[in-house]
Amino acid sequence: MNQLMSIELKKNNLRPYVFSAIGITIAMAVFLFMFALLPRILKDSSLDMFTNYKGIVLTVSVMEMCAFSILSAVMYSHFVIEEYN
Repeated sequence: MNQLMSIELKKNNLRPYVFSAIGITIAMAVFLFMFALLPRILKDSSLDMFTNYKGIVLTVSVMEMCAFSILSAVMYSHFVIEEYN
């Protein structure tokens, strides 16, 4: 079984997807800090959601879930189409 998995990993190049996942993680960390600093920079009362960490983490986790679900859909479709051909 391990041999079959290693053959599949060699056949499918996963390097771009690993780099994409690392890029998404870094981008989400930047968004986390940006949303934390947003109310201080703009001094706007309409940004009450970003004044506590619960709102910030909720927003960033929703964005992260969307980004990783799109990445997994792209990976799945690429693997299925490549196997079908």
